Amino acid sequence: MGHATLKRLGPTRATAGSMLFGWLMLAPFFCYNRGWRELPHLSLAGAGAVLFLGICCSALGYLFWYGALERVEVSRVAAFLYVEPLVTLLAAVILLNEKVSLMTVVGGLLVLLSVFIMQRARA
Repeated sequence: MGHATLKRLGPTRATAGSMLFGWLMLAPFFCYNRGWRELPHLSLAGAGAVLFLGICCSALGYLFWYGALERVEVSRVAAFLYVEPLVTLLAAVILLNEKVSLMTVVGGLLVLLSVFIMQRARA
């Protein structure tokens, strides 16, 4: 279903459509709970976090995902989902000064090895 949609719409329009569809699904809950009442209480850092999550994590993430699906088979693209926790860990270390244990490093290396093997496997 994803490949057919991508071939018909392209990654940019597919991303815009999925974001719009997600927004439409959440809007009734926002309205029912009167979520607009919370907006004045949002700090500048909170507003920045919401924008970062919406633009960088969601919109760009989906755009890159659909762009990859348009060019590469699904099983190879899906293997990169396992790299996401490692990127998150790296960001936590750099931005939040999180400490990394030996088991975390071993687990991360296993994840990277599995992604490498998946990328090298014959179809």
